[in-house]
Amino acid sequence: MSVIIVLIGGLLLFANPDLRQDTYRAELGVSSLSGSASSGSESIKGGTLVGWGVSLTGEYRDETPLRHSLGMQRYESSKKTLEFYTLGLDYVFQWPERPVQFAFGAEAGSVQLLPKGMSSIDAGRAKLGWELHGEAMHYFVFRNQLVHAYVRPAWRVYQPELEAGGTTEKFNAGGLSLTGGMGIQF
Repeated sequence: MSVIIVLIGGLLLFANPDLRQDTYRAELGVSSLSGSASSGSESIKGGTLVGWGVSLTGEYRDETPLRHSLGMQRYESSKKTLEFYTLGLDYVFQWPERPVQFAFGAEAGSVQLLPKGMSSIDAGRAKLGWELHGEAMHYFVFRNQLVHAYVRPAWRVYQPELEAGGTTEKFNAGGLSLTGGMGIQF
């Protein structure tokens, strides 16, 4: 249900006729997970997860320094997958006469923890959470197209669940995460 709310909210934002341009982004990153769940001989523990993400950001025609985003990130390890679906809002600062921007913002969304190859541990319901982040971007032109590279540290507050042996176990997918990637504007 929370994934559907995030996606519908994002689609409504991107249907806005006042948008100036869209940027498609792809990223790689690391995120942490703490907690544990066990049932019988099967167990899952937290740790550092490596993953990827894609997002769509939109900026406005009236040169408002705001942008919004709709994103999906997927982090994996050998026994688990952590999926985020987010909707965000950033305030963007332009460095005068330089191809550099800084942004500060927040995202709200849903997270789900999915076990891999487990028969007695199941995914719990998707849970809502949020993050605060900063971002540094460097713009350049590649084959007549405006492209940017970025790095984004974030502080996350998410608590996914797993169903293990008839009980619900909460994990902490919060804390520091770091992503970096590329975006192309249209």
